[in-house]
Amino acid sequence: MLRIERCDAVTTLTLDRPEVGNALDVELVTRLAEALAAAAGDPTTRVVVITGAGKSFSAGADLNYMRKMREAGVAANLADARRTQAVFAGIATLPRP
Repeated sequence: MLRIERCDAVTTLTLDRPEVGNALDVELVTRLAEALAAAAGDPTTRVVVITGAGKSFSAGADLNYMRKMREAGVAANLADARRTQAVFAGIATLPRP
């Protein structure tokens, strides 16, 4: 799902769902958010690398997950969108290159 590796001051986050092009679903987004927050709060981390396992970095949203979310209602979809947006905001504002 998400591999976290540490080598010296570099933290590497690997999206590890190569069978679906590392597509983002709720579990991967949640784990990525947690890992980014941990890296941001770790003064020994100087660099964060985000990569993907297999041939793709990420295909984007997991379409199977998105199909399921059609039935979830407005509140659940809004929460999902906010959770995903928080990950991208976390990347943009990460205090590490």
